[in-house]
Amino acid sequence: MVLTCESSVEGGDRYFLAVVLQESCREVEAVINHLKPQVVFLELCSGRAAVLTGQESESASELEVSPGISEFLAAYEEAMKYRATVILGDRPAQITFQRTWENMPLWLKAECLYCFLRRRPAVPPSPEDL
Repeated sequence: MVLTCESSVEGGDRYFLAVVLQESCREVEAVINHLKPQVVFLELCSGRAAVLTGQESESASELEVSPGISEFLAAYEEAMKYRATVILGDRPAQITFQRTWENMPLWLKAECLYCFLRRRPAVPPSPEDL
């Protein structure tokens, strides 16, 4: 889904792409390819941005990454093709998690802890894992 917002600045129309579908990587690439924007804003905190520039990363089309990250990687790579400025604009995930935890009722906190403890591996981690 693409939303347009007109601007009084010359050439300043703003386009917003809502990423909600499985084929969203292709959609992100197509929109950036068509618009060739000067700036691409990613709702991604700097702590999670390492996935965009890491030495180990491959192109978005070749890399199977967790949902929600592949779209950012596709947008970043497409923006780089057109030398667009990429702006990261989200608060650190730790703040979101902290606020969520603080606002959860006690029963839900207990349920989360129970699920977490239940799924912990029974075998201690090897020295290489530490």
